[in-house]
Amino acid sequence: MKSISNILLIARREAGLLLADRWTAAAMLAAPLIVGGIMALIYSGRIVRDIPTLVVDEDQSSTSRLLARALDANEFLSVVATRSTTAGMEESLRDGSVQCAVQIPRGAERDLKRGQQVHIVFTVSGTNIVAAVSAIRGASEVAGTLAAGIRMENMERHGVPSMMAFNAAVPVEITHRFVFNPAEEYSTFLLPGLLIALIQQVVMVGTALSWAREFQDGILGGLRSISTSIGEQMTGKLIPYIAVGLLWSVVFFAGVFPLFGIPFTGSVMAASVALAMMTIAMGLLAMTISAAAVDKVTAMQFVFIVSSPAFLVSGFTFPLMAMTAPVRVFAALIPTTHFLAAWRRIVLYGAGFENIGVELGIMAAMIVGFGLSTFLLVRRRSSRVVAPAEGLS
Repeated sequence: MKSISNILLIARREAGLLLADRWTAAAMLAAPLIVGGIMALIYSGRIVRDIPTLVVDEDQSSTSRLLARALDANEFLSVVATRSTTAGMEESLRDGSVQCAVQIPRGAERDLKRGQQVHIVFTVSGTNIVAAVSAIRGASEVAGTLAAGIRMENMERHGVPSMMAFNAAVPVEITHRFVFNPAEEYSTFLLPGLLIALIQQVVMVGTALSWAREFQDGILGGLRSISTSIGEQMTGKLIPYIAVGLLWSVVFFAGVFPLFGIPFTGSVMAASVALAMMTIAMGLLAMTISAAAVDKVTAMQFVFIVSSPAFLVSGFTFPLMAMTAPVRVFAALIPTTHFLAAWRRIVLYGAGFENIGVELGIMAAMIVGFGLSTFLLVRRRSSRVVAPAEGLS
């Protein structure tokens, strides 16, 4: 009981130190609401629609005009301009007034009715890959459907029965099916990972100062007056930051998910345990950096060096298998990488404990490793400090 009482007193003391630092308190307690809200609004559109499109109609036929209308009717595209030549097309793409251009060549209608292949040039700006992929998909859907329809009509005119004409026009039909995100929405895929990255940042920013503050400001005596056990000190100091991280987790995933219609198909208990383990592991990693740093500024700098690329190298958006070996090694040392692998299964695949055992095991090992490294660093530095008793408790 004495040990628990000491830990709670240390946690209370650490919370007081956190609140006394206005900027750090604001970063942990207010900034997530603003940044999280902005992230949610960014992806509230779910998928990219109405991409500005230029149609260069060199054929000037009823078929080419039908194609232009079909492109405009597609959910991914919006025809904002139509021209008869390619003059100015590249300039329109360069200045951003359009994101893609569809060039219908002269003689397109004639060749289609003869059953000959028509080469339609689709030029798309690659400055935004998400928009580019959506634009290509929309144009391909329209062109394929229209070409098949025209070919069927032509064959039927020559007396070919409708079913035979259909089979000849579309000899193999391929239907794509998305699993785990059937609506193909970017908010469903990306927003959960971004909110986790924000929670990770909140926990690490606060914890980064935990030990550096003690040694730089000379207030270690106040901590020792409560307990001389480094284990109790570490536990008590970690509690406020883990509590803030878990609080924001509840706000985001009990508030933002339902508000924006993001499905959560897996085990809530598995998600809660994985979240707690991730926040503890990231907090202890930041504590290790804090205990090793010479001052608070250095601690914060190193934490940002580690935490900022953590989401990018986690494999959540760009697959780990496509990264270089050194990056994969760095990713394997960050708890966020393993948590997000589990998180993707829980949120999108409907996973439970039985599906994330490996990731939970790795995070547990990291908690032990980072906890031990923090313990050793704090013990070494504390042995060199003879701090006066300080009354903050």
